[in-house]
Amino acid sequence: MPHPAPRAVIFDLDGVLYDFRPSERARYLSEITGLPAERIAAVFRSPFEAAAESGAYTSGEDYLAAFNRELGSTVTRAEWTEARRRAMRPHEEVLRLVAELEPARVVGMLTNNGPLLKDVLPELAPEVTRLLGAHAWVSFEFGARKPEPVIFRRLAERLLLPPASILFVDDAAANCEAARAAGLAALHFERPETSMRALRAVLSLP
Repeated sequence: MPHPAPRAVIFDLDGVLYDFRPSERARYLSEITGLPAERIAAVFRSPFEAAAESGAYTSGEDYLAAFNRELGSTVTRAEWTEARRRAMRPHEEVLRLVAELEPARVVGMLTNNGPLLKDVLPELAPEVTRLLGAHAWVSFEFGARKPEPVIFRRLAERLLLPPASILFVDDAAANCEAARAAGLAALHFERPETSMRALRAVLSLP
């Protein structure tokens, strides 16, 4: 059955709204802690971080304390934020499209991240906060993470919309497949040029 015209469009943060280079984050944290960059990168890839993204910690302070225990470090909130900021670059064309969509459709974001990212999002991505406001969601708020289909069902419930009326845009194929399994429409954001054309076509934009 074909999907109706989307009533909501939900974008991923890293790889869609922003370019994200985790190696730059690890490099900065390595410089300030003296720990190997690979060790730092491994923590962000570990079950610890996946658990945080799924709601294991409910505050940024609790997450940061656990992160430091995991790493054996004393990284401050400001240092963690600066490391994240150095790894991010806005995708200006995508952000312009988001601005075009408001307020004709519900527009939001869903990123796999924990509570500290949510806390500092206005510092890291002021454009996202300005454009999306309360619809800038982080996975820990749903008690699940992509690509678990349940997170998409909970997203639809929060939006009070049928899943089929929601378009999800993500750079990971597995996340798009999970969104479709939950009944949403999905667009795999692979290369900005071709993906932007496809997205504009789906949304009937010139």
